[in-house]
Amino acid sequence: MITTKKINVLICAFIAVLFFPSCESDDPEIEPLNQLAEAPLPISLEELKEKSFESSSFSSNKALGDNIATWGTVEGAYFEKQGNSVLENPNQGSVIGTFPISLEGINYTYITNVSNNQLIALPTWSINNLALAYIQNTDTKAWLPYMEVRYAVQQSSNFEIEFSSLTDRYATARWDRTAFAGFRYDIFLQGEKIEENLNDPRALYVFRRLEQDTFYAVKIIGKSDDGSLRIRYVSFRTPKAITISNFDMTLSNISTNGLSISWTAPVVTNTSELEYRIVVGSKQFFTTETSIQVNDITPISLDIHVIVEAIAGNQLYSTRLAKHSDFRLSGQPVEDNSISFYAYQASANQGIARLEWNPPSAPDGKDFNYAVYVNETLYAQLPKDVNAIDLYLYSDVNPYDSVSIQAIFANGTSATSRLTIITEEF
Repeated sequence: MITTKKINVLICAFIAVLFFPSCESDDPEIEPLNQLAEAPLPISLEELKEKSFESSSFSSNKALGDNIATWGTVEGAYFEKQGNSVLENPNQGSVIGTFPISLEGINYTYITNVSNNQLIALPTWSINNLALAYIQNTDTKAWLPYMEVRYAVQQSSNFEIEFSSLTDRYATARWDRTAFAGFRYDIFLQGEKIEENLNDPRALYVFRRLEQDTFYAVKIIGKSDDGSLRIRYVSFRTPKAITISNFDMTLSNISTNGLSISWTAPVVTNTSELEYRIVVGSKQFFTTETSIQVNDITPISLDIHVIVEAIAGNQLYSTRLAKHSDFRLSGQPVEDNSISFYAYQASANQGIARLEWNPPSAPDGKDFNYAVYVNETLYAQLPKDVNAIDLYLYSDVNPYDSVSIQAIFANGTSATSRLTIITEEF
């Protein structure tokens, strides 16, 4: 915005041309605006009324890739020409003002604020430079300096946007973060502003809660602190939703080192591509069949976890549905829930956690041993007469670990005490 003193100078000069042979300022030290003082003034209101306006001189709303006329302010507001109107977007708030074009002159585009019938003259005589826009005084009908704007004519294709992670529910728009460093962004979806002054150094935006198989029109305005604008119109269509029906999983033929896994084929919509991911302990397999035999399993965990995951997708995205189950190989001890014992953390110091427990009573009175698991992975095996252990964990990311102390009895049963330990000092 220009200063009050500069506005007074321009008003005085304008009135002098119309009514008085001379007009002197009370403050001779004020210098005229260097660049703006030489700017052409808008035409008189009488001349504006006399000029004929033919709607045929205007094209319909611009298609993608056509030239786009904009006027940007340093504060972040901007005007954008769309067909026979100019849209105003304030820097704060999502209200959009629409002003019909009264005349496209040689040096100015004249628009009308329908609410108060006030005219605004947007400069077109200087491209990519700050220039004065004028507004009509409602009382005197004279042109008064309104704001400084940067007029530009650009193409939608000058602002490249790439869409990724396009699904039936969301889409991610990305653009060149280096070329547009320091820019803020206004995001429009279906003509409605949904984000204003976005300042994300990742130069991306995620459109969420979309509808499947729907066409979406997007506009992204990049705004710099000097009033420069970058504008891009783009569109995309969300694909149809891919669905996977429920299915059943069965574990059978469990031996000392393997098992058979089978499942029913789910019903899948909107795609013909379907495969399965199977995870058994630390092993992973992919297949398009509905059964698999897994051998050479080493029981290094208290319970062996199995996952059957159905994956259906197309070239855009995929949908997953998984079934989970735990099992123990033949010969692994069976949990005896009637036997319990209590383990607790005695201390933690520099990544070392000391655990202690009261030993359980064996159901057959015979010897037994312990297996210690940290996060379901075998950590140590201990004899019956040991009832404490120091765990060297050094967990920098997560100071909490799940620990299980399993007592394995001679009769093929077991009892387990579970706890979460803290590796930070206390």
